[in-house]
Amino acid sequence: GFNLSVTTCDKTDLAIEVVEGSNGSGKVFPGVKIVLGVQNLPENKTLSQFDVAWNIDGISNSQWTKTTDGIAIDVNSLSHDKSYRVNLQLDSGAYFVSIDLQTVSAMSASLSVTPSQGTSMETNFSIGVSDLHNSVGNVTYEFSVQTDSSSVLLSSQAGSSFTTQLPTDADQLVHVKVLVRDSSGNSSNLSKDVSVATASKLLTVSDLDFVGLSNIQKTAKIALYASTLELTEKSTSSSCNCSGHGNCSNNACQCAQGWGGFDCSLDS
Repeated sequence: GFNLSVTTCDKTDLAIEVVEGSNGSGKVFPGVKIVLGVQNLPENKTLSQFDVAWNIDGISNSQWTKTTDGIAIDVNSLSHDKSYRVNLQLDSGAYFVSIDLQTVSAMSASLSVTPSQGTSMETNFSIGVSDLHNSVGNVTYEFSVQTDSSSVLLSSQAGSSFTTQLPTDADQLVHVKVLVRDSSGNSSNLSKDVSVATASKLLTVSDLDFVGLSNIQKTAKIALYASTLELTEKSTSSSCNCSGHGNCSNNACQCAQGWGGFDCSLDS
């Protein structure tokens, strides 16, 4: 533990310490349990031998609980990048001490995708997360891509980088997204757009090359291939039977007045 901005009366070296939940440089993490203890109690007593009154400016008493040696602040009671004054009185003010708990800023990171443009299901794009700050414990990364008409989850993994191909049925910007989560529940959403052109030919299963790919990358490639086939089918199929009572538009019948049903066969 360590002391933070300690103010005491002259009667004692009484001090509050952060026992659990700090980042080691004088700040605490929202989203994790924060435990405070008391040092240098007067008269060689334990904390339970005093009339103890705790108060934390900015949060209610229901958001923390007393422990044998101090208090425990509930998970998610504090906000990022904020200061909280913690006050402790012993024996109705005979002894008083306070500290300022400064919370860390929200999790942040940078996302890069190279190259910045390529061809659907042909170009290998390298996606990487760097400059991660203010994370707690283990971190997971969810990589996904979104086009104008579909979304594909590529991988959920501990590694911060991923190599993949991207699907599209038309020349467009594809949104590469990464959701970064840590053990405390903090998260950061990252996004970057890349320009992807349609493939030079209609893909078939024989076009899928899995040489040198990890199982995660193989699974992602199959999902992307399925997404590409679905997109291609949507963009190339334009036939529907409207029973002579309507027009086909985007694979759905627009029925003439007086007719209804999915195939315009019902006389309304």
